[in-house]
Amino acid sequence: MVVTTSDYAERYRNDRKGEENPVLRFLENLFRTKTVLFIGYGLSDLEILEYVILKTKELTDEGQQPKHFMLQGFFSHQRELWLSLRDYYRQCGIELLSYSMDRKGHDQLLDVVDAFAVKAPASQLMLADEFLEMEKMLDD
Repeated sequence: MVVTTSDYAERYRNDRKGEENPVLRFLENLFRTKTVLFIGYGLSDLEILEYVILKTKELTDEGQQPKHFMLQGFFSHQRELWLSLRDYYRQCGIELLSYSMDRKGHDQLLDVVDAFAVKAPASQLMLADEFLEMEKMLDD
């Protein structure tokens, strides 16, 4: 868990004198092999965005098409911001999925996530398999 600035620096540090940083290895495996949906401010973390960009570029160079998505709400008066962010994230290999916050504000996210869950339900077995696969990625 990253709580403080020093925790953050320790987790992302890449100067371990010959040791491979397990966090960076995990992120590389994750973005190389998985479709990722960022919810909230996950891409405000420039270290993560850098990994997404680098891994997306590598995959695109290899002829593969990775799919990463950012789910973010906007108010109608933020149309220009939405357009700019959509274009920016697209250049990074990330598709911006937006929803209106005009009626419920940030609480609208709950309805959006509920709608996603109905359209793409995950079984308990599927979730267990995903957790096992994540553990394997950490061990690789």
